[in-house]
Amino acid sequence: MRLITVERESVFPRKRFSYSCNTVGSREDLMKLNKRQKAIIVGSILGDAYVQATGKKNARLRYEHGGKQKSYLFWKVKELQPLFNGTPRYLERKHPISGETYSYWRHQSFSNELLGYWRKFFYPHGIKCIPKTLAFVLYFSPKKTERLHKIISPFMLPMFAYKLCHNSLTP
Repeated sequence: MRLITVERESVFPRKRFSYSCNTVGSREDLMKLNKRQKAIIVGSILGDAYVQATGKKNARLRYEHGGKQKSYLFWKVKELQPLFNGTPRYLERKHPISGETYSYWRHQSFSNELLGYWRKFFYPHGIKCIPKTLAFVLYFSPKKTERLHKIISPFMLPMFAYKLCHNSLTP
């Protein structure tokens, strides 16, 4: 997978960021996110992840997934290990209007300045939006597309399988 950006610095800044975490591990480990990890974070933010402000400069990444997407959440947390500690939590809530109980899995990252940057970039007025300066194209070769489909296919609901051109998923 190649990520081609017009304003690369706006998506993958090169600035050294400080990280705050109370773990035994080194803070330097958090600065070593690779391109794949950064792409997962940006893709998550463009999707349904939430970047929660935790101060003027810092933010944390919050994932919430229904029970059927539990393994997908665990995969994302494993891929982004330098940002997360512990395991996702199972939660149940009662819907305030319908009264139905629903369950989901949640995990939150450490608060850090890099996520604070992305919070400002994707939530300029406190509401998530796709910034006008974010002009990028994702190009996947056929081989990489096949690999991507194999990674995400276990997490696809059957009714969305048609979106993948993977032979094993087409009805």
